[in-house]
Amino acid sequence: MAKEEEKTRQSKQSPVQTPPPPMGPPPKRPMLASIISIIIMIVGLLTITTGALLIAGGGMLVQLGLNVAPQFIVAFGAIILLMGVVFLGTGVGLWKLKKWALYLVAMPIVLYLGILGGSAAITQDLGPALVCAPVPIVAIVLLLYFVSIRKRFR
Repeated sequence: MAKEEEKTRQSKQSPVQTPPPPMGPPPKRPMLASIISIIIMIVGLLTITTGALLIAGGGMLVQLGLNVAPQFIVAFGAIILLMGVVFLGTGVGLWKLKKWALYLVAMPIVLYLGILGGSAAITQDLGPALVCAPVPIVAIVLLLYFVSIRKRFR
């Protein structure tokens, strides 16, 4: 009886804890996802630079003969700058295999298509828009690729 009391006392003092389940290694980043994330980060940095230059030099473009209000150029530069921040964040999220980055990966492509369409409408030159006609096809292929590897994202 004394042994039973001692076992009961020991079980009350130190409850048996189950060890946490073993954590597997972090998911390996697919090579194509790494390449795409690096490209998106580079595009983001270039877009941020372009937006900052448009904001800083909006008045100079008007002096060079561009027939647009300087306020429009500065506002356009601010939008470009924000897009660059989104692109850079998306690239970093893809690099870190974040699930939210999967949803943002289509955003840079859609935004650039909007800019190309907007610039074609402003300048009435369809050249840039026609050059980028395959972009939606590439976007669909990329989205299908990311959907196929989505289980690697956390």
